[in-house]
Amino acid sequence: MTKHKKKQGFTLVELLIVIAIVALLILIVISLLLKNITKANDAKRKADIAKISTALEEYYTDHDCYPDPSVFSECGSSALAPYLQSVPCDPVYKYSYCYFADNASPTLTCYQRYRALATLKNLADPDIESLGCDEDTYCGWESECEATVNRFGFNYGVTSRNTFLANPSAVVVPLPTTSPGLPASGGPGPYACAWDGICNNFGTSEQATAQGCPITFASGGICQTYCDYSNTYWCPKP
Repeated sequence: MTKHKKKQGFTLVELLIVIAIVALLILIVISLLLKNITKANDAKRKADIAKISTALEEYYTDHDCYPDPSVFSECGSSALAPYLQSVPCDPVYKYSYCYFADNASPTLTCYQRYRALATLKNLADPDIESLGCDEDTYCGWESECEATVNRFGFNYGVTSRNTFLANPSAVVVPLPTTSPGLPASGGPGPYACAWDGICNNFGTSEQATAQGCPITFASGGICQTYCDYSNTYWCPKP
């Protein structure tokens, strides 16, 4: 009598293990792919903002003013030609980037400063933190760009010279320790930037003026934001 060997196959457990491993590998590949796509889209956003900045500065060189925000109202338009042949669109959502300008002073008759903003989807991008836009309020300019049909907070952008990107009224900065020889940081203010860049409560405007401080603030958080931004807001060293 001829004996037939019994065919060996996968058991149900072994089959489930193989399926689980394959599924895990697929998820890893998809995750890496999506991450790379996100980074590529963010790189495009940064490149678009850089192009916008160059066009705005070239416009300013010719006109001594920055253009009206209406030139960015239609994504893909030629409203800023010849400085920008086509207004860039967000690579995913296809709306215009946020652009708004102001006069910097009531005595000026045209736009002397601007902000151009975008939304990066990779929240771990170090540029977000370096620009002060890593808080829950992002850069804090969402209400200024409602026309862009923005669905997310703006956390990246560029500005004209000597202009702070993050909105000091929206970005909350915790107060640091007190500078040597100056009043405590708590209390109602007024606040000013001490000579070492730390915001302090000077008690009265007269005391801040006596120290030679160029400006005072009602809010300690806003004060520290400006202290961190530029030493032009600092009081002179005693």
